[in-house]
Amino acid sequence: MRVLVLAILFYSFIISSCSKDKDPFGVKPESSTTNDSTPSVPPTVIHQDSIYYTDIPDTAIHSVLGWNSGTPTGCIPIPSDTTITFYLDLDQDGTNDFAVSSETYYTMVGGSNYCQRHRYGTYIEPTNVTDSVSVIIGQYFNCDTINSGGLINEGRYFWGNRAWFYAGIMQIASYYPFYDFYIGVKMKRNAKVMFGWIRVQIPAYDSRIIIKDFALNKTNGNDISAGQTQ
Repeated sequence: MRVLVLAILFYSFIISSCSKDKDPFGVKPESSTTNDSTPSVPPTVIHQDSIYYTDIPDTAIHSVLGWNSGTPTGCIPIPSDTTITFYLDLDQDGTNDFAVSSETYYTMVGGSNYCQRHRYGTYIEPTNVTDSVSVIIGQYFNCDTINSGGLINEGRYFWGNRAWFYAGIMQIASYYPFYDFYIGVKMKRNAKVMFGWIRVQIPAYDSRIIIKDFALNKTNGNDISAGQTQ
């Protein structure tokens, strides 16, 4: 009987010693691994600007029957509409992105003197339905005038249709400055959003608009400053 009791005690000691989660004294060992629940923070990635700049010879856009120094020229006895359009390829991919047009037309009001019914207008419009032009808030049909260095980004209001520099019988010089200014543009290609500018000048008391140069930041979502070329 004594031998049986000793055998039982011996085997009990061996089973207790072979336990994987306890030491011989019944204490659970500490894990050698740590569980850190704090999520890792990815490093900040700054995407460098990729500016596509295009310099062109100063190009005046005006209708064949446009105004000159406030006086209608080329008036003909039979009403005739004319439109001159200049296209701009901002992303340099061989496809036009925006069109600047100047048109002259006559309105048939009375018709006794066609020159007195003379109308004209100059405007810019995107050629792609996903593109747009920066306009004046509250005056969505009129182009915004941006000074050199002004930021062009989502903070501006963009209009996806025709935006006017002037229209009807209003002199363009009464609305826009004579010096250079910039037009902000926004282009979308799939999920990519790009901002750009077009530099123009409007001579004093004239219906012409002069296109000078333009640029596009092809880095997705990045701002561009008016006049920035690199």
